[in-house]
Amino acid sequence: GLNVKKLNLDGGVLTAAGFNEIEPNGGVFNWSGGILYGQWDVPSSSSLNISGSEKVLQSVSSISSAGTNTWSGAGLLNVGKASIIRNSGTFTVLGDASVYNYTGGGSAVFVNTGTFIKAGGTNTTFLHNNAGMDFNNSGTVSVRSGILSLGSGGIGTNGTYDVAADSRIDWSSGEAFLHGNTVFSGAGTNRIIGGSITFAGGTSTLS
Repeated sequence: GLNVKKLNLDGGVLTAAGFNEIEPNGGVFNWSGGILYGQWDVPSSSSLNISGSEKVLQSVSSISSAGTNTWSGAGLLNVGKASIIRNSGTFTVLGDASVYNYTGGGSAVFVNTGTFIKAGGTNTTFLHNNAGMDFNNSGTVSVRSGILSLGSGGIGTNGTYDVAADSRIDWSSGEAFLHGNTVFSGAGTNRIIGGSITFAGGTSTLS
């Protein structure tokens, strides 16, 4: 695998076998375009910055980040089946981007065990098309601006969904299964408009 201090992927195709790591202590992965293959890790002392109009995370590829992550602009993130994005740090969405499963044949997965924040823009959408990208949450989802649309369901385990006033989470398609102690907080809205939510044990709190 690769160990890289600073990686800029603006276009083309990047393929790297094995385990690939952005170096700790100030490493940076800037991804604004192109096609990404392989297994990539961003440690807690480094950062991932996603931007640009269109990019592709290929099937069975993954990005795992414990660092500081930002996603800006209104571009499209194309994901292949069985691809995974894992956030155990902070993942801050600043714009109106969308996620689209361009291969079908199985879902992709976003796994949040840290803090996922929608801090800007009006609408960030996990599209349901072609099995979509499930959103699994055992950390905190915090919507401070606009709408976060979860179009493919997913699994929550002891997760928190905090929505500020005048903001909203739309459970717009797919099936969500919430296990353990789920907390819904804030003055905003959780809206089921086409999907389903099943509370599968534990105690859920709406405040």
